[in-house]
Amino acid sequence: GRERNYIRRFCNGDSILTFLVERGVALLTFTGPMAKGDPRWLDLLSKDFEACGYPKGQPGEVSGYIARLLGESQANRAVSPLAPDILAEALAVTVLKDRPQIATQAIEGALDCSGKEAWANLLRAITDTYALTGFAPLEHWVEQLITRRTPHELLAVEKLVPTQTLALTRVAVVIGGRLLGALSKRPDSDAERAQILDGLGFRCANLGRGLEAFRATWKAVRLYRRLAAADGEVFEQNLALGLNNLGSRYAFLGRHKRAMKATKEAVEIFERLAANGRGTIESDLAMSLSNLGNRYGALNLKKEALEASEQAVEIYSRLAKGNPETFAPSLAGSLNNLANRYMLLGLCSEALKAIRQSLEIRERLAARDPGSFEPDLARSLSNLCIIFSNCGIHDEEAVAAGKRAVEIYERLARRDPDIFERSLAATLCNLGPVYSAAGHRKEALQVGERAVEIYERLSTEDPDTFEPNLAMGLRNLGIVYMSDPHQREKALAAVQRAVEICRSLAEKDPDAYGPDVAGSLRALGYIYITEAPSQAPPIFKQCIEVLRRLFLKNPRAFAPLMGSLVSEYQQACELAAEEPDAALLGPIIDLLNNLEGA
Repeated sequence: GRERNYIRRFCNGDSILTFLVERGVALLTFTGPMAKGDPRWLDLLSKDFEACGYPKGQPGEVSGYIARLLGESQANRAVSPLAPDILAEALAVTVLKDRPQIATQAIEGALDCSGKEAWANLLRAITDTYALTGFAPLEHWVEQLITRRTPHELLAVEKLVPTQTLALTRVAVVIGGRLLGALSKRPDSDAERAQILDGLGFRCANLGRGLEAFRATWKAVRLYRRLAAADGEVFEQNLALGLNNLGSRYAFLGRHKRAMKATKEAVEIFERLAANGRGTIESDLAMSLSNLGNRYGALNLKKEALEASEQAVEIYSRLAKGNPETFAPSLAGSLNNLANRYMLLGLCSEALKAIRQSLEIRERLAARDPGSFEPDLARSLSNLCIIFSNCGIHDEEAVAAGKRAVEIYERLARRDPDIFERSLAATLCNLGPVYSAAGHRKEALQVGERAVEIYERLSTEDPDTFEPNLAMGLRNLGIVYMSDPHQREKALAAVQRAVEICRSLAEKDPDAYGPDVAGSLRALGYIYITEAPSQAPPIFKQCIEVLRRLFLKNPRAFAPLMGSLVSEYQQACELAAEEPDAALLGPIIDLLNNLEGA
């Protein structure tokens, strides 16, 4: 636009000179400041002009034009790139896109010219343009040239990639893969390989590549175990961090028992290290405790989940008082998790207080750095919507929180669907019942159907990961359909399919998915109560039978759900004019009464 027009006027309308000056200005964005007579700079321009089909282009003359266009530093006579950075980066990508077949070659020339500084400029450019439309080619060009760079160079580049980054996730994965290939040939590289594998697992998880993430993290933990056995002083902390990450990888794949076991081992190691006076361990302990709360929660161990989450928040609160810049993001995450723990125990006021505190921190962080923290903000907004719904608060504030989360995820998913489409679907799924309860039935159907549409596609690509989400989406959509007498057939079809999926999942892991079977059957029972009352009692009876083993095994965790199912079964029997199964209910009611009196 305006900058290119200015360069054209500066070159007096000479089309070839304008083209060559634009190329030089673009390359300077990545090399950083260069003296107009620097042989490296002139060589870069010469090679680029030749690749563009202008072998007679005069690099010295063009460099002089660029120096007059942008100005030279009085201190060292260096010519600095166009300012501000984002303007220079946008122009550079636009210019390179004119000759896409040699874009990678041009960027590689800048790397050969300026080395680490050029890498830093490239990574910054990818980050700055991440949320803008039309600038994805820069990321692809950099990924292509990574395969041609030396492992020694890439080890230094990897250290330039921040841990908390969305824009550079794919670049980091490509670098990690390249380094692993090189290190596999070295017999003494276990420590380096373990570190790269652990980071690769984290990055793949952020891209939604669950199985790849699990394999990388599992290999990292295996290496760290061997290293820690030989030198615990150096590697035991790394082992605990790897185990914590492995717990997250297992959880993503729905293997909740193994997830809990890995995370619990991480907590035990961190607790032992902290007791021995290892001062840097406390934040790692808080992180693993917060994750352990999630792991316990997935297994309906609500009391244990709450204890772990409260411990995590207590540690992070103390750390954030001393160093808010470092620990505020972690405190916000642990408060978000604590809110979930409170919600599942029916402690609504405590849940709302915790999620509002999390939201307040994340609003502040996202305002300062949206690229890094906007996804976390959307997560807390979505969670606020869920908590409102579960606590029976279906007002406009609940709707507004869910809508805002959807807006953020939609924008993020347009740029990076692999990372954010699942979060968008989950938020849409949760927003449907909130819309419905608030009287916005049309909007409830729209978001519910859209969530199922996304989950259908994702579960086709990766059924192990997304079938549980699809079942939840179908169940929620069925509940919305139920509110319209003309949509009862659709409601029945959606919920029946959810039941089928949950039964299939429970065959593989009854402890993890038994409650989902009961929940889907419960929704089916609601439909039959309205449509065919005589068929409802057997459905609610199945709910109780499915949950019975888990309830007897862990009464306190499942008492709220079991109590509701017993009451609903009795009401269904009354409507159908039949007697409940006393032999089934007797021991369950006795245990519920004992728990209430305890």
